[in-house]
Parts: sequence; C-alpha cells; structure tokens
Amino acid sequence: MKKDRTILFVCTGNTCRSYMAEVIARNYLDRLGPEAAGIKVISAGAGAAAGDPPSPAAQQAMRELGMKLTAHRARNLTPELLRAADVVLVMTARHKDQALQLLPQAADKVWRLTEYGADAATKMEIRDPFGQSLE
Repeated sequence: MKKDRTILFVCTGNTCRSYMAEVIARNYLDRLGPEAAGIKVISAGAGAAAGDPPSPAAQQAMRELGMKLTAHRARNLTPELLRAADVVLVMTARHKDQALQLLPQAADKVWRLTEYGADAATKMEIRDPFGQSLE
C-alpha cells in the first residue's frame, strides 16, 4: 500500500501566498483523480495570526482563475507540521530559515517553491501580495 504524502506550503501570514499555493495544488490534484490519491496539501504561516481568513484579494484571484475554494483559516508553522510533511515549499529564503530554526532536521525537505524541481537553484522569491491590488 502506498503511504500518504503531505505537501506543506509556507509563507508569512498564511492568508495569501501559501493559501493560494494550497488552493492551486488541491485543484490540480483533484483533476488528476485517483492518480493523486493519498496526497494531502496543507499550508501554514511562519508569522500567522492563527484563525485569520484568507485575504479577500487572494480569494478573488483564485475564483477568477476558476479554482474551487475550501474553508481556510490561517495556522502557525510548527515543528509538528514540518515533521509530518514530506516536502515543504516556502516562498522566500527567510521562510526557509524560519522553518529550519523550528526543525533543523527538515533541511532535506524544505525548498523555496521557485527552486523545487528546477534544473538550477534560482534566487527568485515569491513576494508578498498582502495589501496590494488584485493585479
């Protein structure tokens, strides 16, 4: 039997970037159907105010892309979440540092989203859209 796998997306507040990455990944996995069975997608924030809803702009952007939304409330990044994840995809080098401060043993599974699966490590980071216009 195939072991369940968990992908954890991390940003700062868990109301924009990691939330949107989680929504996109879930929608993609839903389209894959049975092929994606056993893959769990979650998100957290390195500085989240636990319980906050996604930003209205993030929700609107996902709707405009035709994404199916699910109930979401921000949660804090914890060592337990890092331990449970098979891969941790963060938005910036700072998020990577914060994750590794919580759980140094996770070094082999924490990646910046832009470097994961890339042929060469990229320094590109996903900037925080919080408070910015929808565009």
